[in-house]
Order: sequence, then C-alpha cells, then structure tokens
Amino acid sequence: HLVTFELALPMDYPLQRLVPGTTIELTGHVLSSPKSFHINLVTGADDIALHISVRFDAGIVVFNTFRNGCWEEEERIERLPVQQGDNFEAMILVEEMGYKVAFNQQHFADFEHRLLYSTVEKLKTDGCVTVHRIEQKPSHGSMLPVLEGVHQMALVNEPTIVYNPSTPFLHMLPGDAWYQAKR
Repeated sequence: HLVTFELALPMDYPLQRLVPGTTIELTGHVLSSPKSFHINLVTGADDIALHISVRFDAGIVVFNTFRNGCWEEEERIERLPVQQGDNFEAMILVEEMGYKVAFNQQHFADFEHRLLYSTVEKLKTDGCVTVHRIEQKPSHGSMLPVLEGVHQMALVNEPTIVYNPSTPFLHMLPGDAWYQAKR
C-alpha cells in the first residue's frame, strides 16, 4: 500500500491492520528551522500506541503512549536521528513484543507495546516536516510447518539454520521446492 504526496501537516493516514512483520515507511524533509515533529500510531479509540516526538529544540527524541486521555512514562533518547534541512526516511517495524524504529536505514530505538498493535488504525504526523511518501508493507513471508529435524518456525524469505539435523534431512526451499540431504 503506497501513497506519494506532499501535504501540509497535521495529516492522518489510514492503515491496514497491523501484524508482526508489518513495516511502515515514511519519507520526508525536515524544514530549515524546525522545533519538532511527531509520528503517531493512533488507535480507533484515539489513543496513541506509539508516539515518536523528534524535538530539535531540546536535542532529544521522546517515545510514549497516550491512553485514556493521559500520557504515560516517557522514554528519551538524547540524540537526533535527523538534522534540519535534511531529507529523511523513518521506518517502524511491528514485532510481537514491540516496535523497532529506524531513521535513514539505521536502527534508532525499540519501544515495547503498551497498547495492542492490532488496535492501531492510522498514522498521524505533524510538526516541522514535509511528508513525501508513506508506505505500509505487509509481513514478509509466511510461516512454514514444523518439519522433523527443524526445531523452530522459519520465514520463507529468511535463511534457516538447522544444527545437527536428523538424517535423512528434509526441508522446504523457497518456491515450494524440497531439499533432501543424506549423510
């Protein structure tokens, strides 16, 4: 799901249901004299499951949750992932236990879920940036059934390492091909 535009902020962008493995990518441009900008994942009840506040005036990034009309405890990182006047890419990866946040292809922070990710319905941005593109990418790969000799679930698009498999070893390869190894 891809949207390309250049809109004034604040802006609401509807999201499809979030599941582990979903990524949300946002590209934009930081204005030349910024104070702050915010990226929020908002639930249907207008709570904020993930609040990312990049505060240029304080030189920090704040992560938080807004639930039932109240802010919860802030998590702060005392460095900025982007600079004034620069283009940037922000990426949020949904995982089972929390969100991974990256800026410009570099991991920046982890934020544990305080609200269910499945209740998130929109991305909301505001502040001193111009947004160029938002893209929501579905989870990569599908889960394979557990095979004899394989003690963990694997994603089709991810490498699988199997230590000391039983023989003969049988494993599914990408493209529905089977691989059989005999010792």
